Amino acid sequence: MNALRVTLRDRTSEAHSKLDKALIVYDLSQLSGLTSYLKIHYLARQHLTKLLSGLDELRDEAERLEDLSKDLSALGAPLPNWSQPPDMSPQHPLGLIYVMAGSSLGSKLLYKQWDTSHDPLVKRADRFVTHAKNNDIWTRFLAYLDSHEFSSEETEHIIASANYCFSVFEAAHKDVKA
Repeated sequence: MNALRVTLRDRTSEAHSKLDKALIVYDLSQLSGLTSYLKIHYLARQHLTKLLSGLDELRDEAERLEDLSKDLSALGAPLPNWSQPPDMSPQHPLGLIYVMAGSSLGSKLLYKQWDTSHDPLVKRADRFVTHAKNNDIWTRFLAYLDSHEFSSEETEHIIASANYCFSVFEAAHKDVKA
């Protein structure tokens, strides 16, 4: 396993665990749980997309935002807005992509929960959870890590950016929950 990937996993594990615990409460087979989950992802990804630049081959946030928008519309839910958006400080794209691309791995488990729903309205909102099963971005991200070297300063910036990204998702969770 790539050294940066191991370092990222180790140095973001606390933020990752905290976010997992916050998001696991949403039952994606139920209308309210799915709606909240999609709103959280929409808010976070909309914000993070504004900070991403470069590495276009490792990104799919525009497609994901479109999926989220269409799913929320299918549920009859308005697009959410931040009550207080997170800061817009510059971030390293690899740290953001690590979290955003990696979220598809966790979403695979949630897809199974969504798939058990018998609610036809829930089933109409299938774009985001279905797309989450696609690991192309994650695979390209890992290949990129394997083919590049990173200084200790850049590594620290990537780790800080990944932790920032987790905090944006956590803030979106709190915003939607409020």
